[in-house]
Amino acid sequence: MKHAQAQRRKQAIARYLAGDKIDVICRDLHCSKSWLYKWKALYQADDLEWAKSLSTQPQHKPIPSRRTIYRMLRRHDREDI
Repeated sequence: MKHAQAQRRKQAIARYLAGDKIDVICRDLHCSKSWLYKWKALYQADDLEWAKSLSTQPQHKPIPSRRTIYRMLRRHDREDI
C-alpha cells in the first residue's frame, strides 16, 4: 500500500512538472488540491525518497507539570471514595 501511495505522489508531481493543470491532475487522481500542493512543496528532484510518507508521530512527548500530576492524583482519589 505504501508503495502505491508513493507512486501516486510521483505520478501527480510528474504530471504537474509536465505542465498539466492542477484541476485536471486532482480530478484524474481523485485527490484534493491541498494534497497536491503539500507534495509539490515536499518535492525534491535530487532526493529519491521525497515521496515517502512522513511520520505523524509527535517528535516531543511533553512531561506533565507538577500541577497536572497533582490534579490527576486528586481526581483518582475522588474516584476511590
